[in-house]
Amino acid sequence: MILQRKTLHENLQYRRSRKSLKQEHPGLFANPTIGGIQIVEKPSDMEAAEQTGAEHLLAKGLTSQWARLGLLYENEAFRVVRDPVRFPGGRLGIYFRILMKEQMMPGSVVLAVYQERVI
Repeated sequence: MILQRKTLHENLQYRRSRKSLKQEHPGLFANPTIGGIQIVEKPSDMEAAEQTGAEHLLAKGLTSQWARLGLLYENEAFRVVRDPVRFPGGRLGIYFRILMKEQMMPGSVVLAVYQERVI
């Protein structure tokens, strides 16, 4: 397995933080009715998405640890979340979202790429 298994504590911590965020703001986890990127909830799909993300990162010479799912960062203004998703073509993978605390509405971010690396 490319991505080291999380400890039971890490899995429970991720599920609790994600579950509480989902309970407080269910709209943040609503999938579009037609097309678009779908957040997956089935545990086997979540694991497969994380694994696929790890393989994708390794193929680019990056660390597979960046594929870990969950709440990555939080401060007084926003949260950074890495979700397990199914892309429109059917491929499973990972997707970052930045959630502003004040609005708690979905948003997007543009990352600059230079010489095939995000800068």
